[in-house]
Amino acid sequence: MIMGGLTSKQKVIPLENNSFYVGNVRKENYKEIIDGKGILTDEQGNKYSGNFKKGAFDGYGEIYYQNIGEDIIYPVYYKGYWKNNFKHGKGLMIYSDGSSYQGSFYFNELNNFGKYTYPDGSYYLGNFSNGFQSGKGKLFTISHQLIYHGEWFMNQYHGYGKLYSSKNNKPIYVGNFKHHLYHGTGKLYHKKGIIIKNGIFVNGK
Repeated sequence: MIMGGLTSKQKVIPLENNSFYVGNVRKENYKEIIDGKGILTDEQGNKYSGNFKKGAFDGYGEIYYQNIGEDIIYPVYYKGYWKNNFKHGKGLMIYSDGSSYQGSFYFNELNNFGKYTYPDGSYYLGNFSNGFQSGKGKLFTISHQLIYHGEWFMNQYHGYGKLYSSKNNKPIYVGNFKHHLYHGTGKLYHKKGIIIKNGIFVNGK
């Protein structure tokens, strides 16, 4: 059925390690080059469908990944833009634990602005750098209640920020953080929103 549907520019091309390609090709220096739209399935069963340029994923495409191990978090699906086999540009990634990321990629890394949703439905909305939540960002519960608003570094509260209660949206702490801990000048609040401590904190104390 697949063979019968191919045009003159589409071919089935066996590749190394039991991989194969079905789709558009073009000739360059008397050689056939994978170029245009097609589907590539590798030896592990990972399947990419989308645009190619000189044999590489390039342009818009989606890929389904196979299970590569147990007790680790791995990608199961990606759709978005590619550049020379790298995820590059806007895209959506879904992971094996149910978490997901939608936003910008830079040569495979989460970078610039995006939204990361945790397995429990809570989510981070803000800046990323080299795969980490770094820069300014907000953390919300699954019901869109704001938990934290401020600066981050490598997935942790780091720098100036505001921490809120998920129950009544009252502030818990406003000030400086270091690796998720209160550190530096800040204000600690009672659950009713009254300041109970205003001073300098060191490693959470």
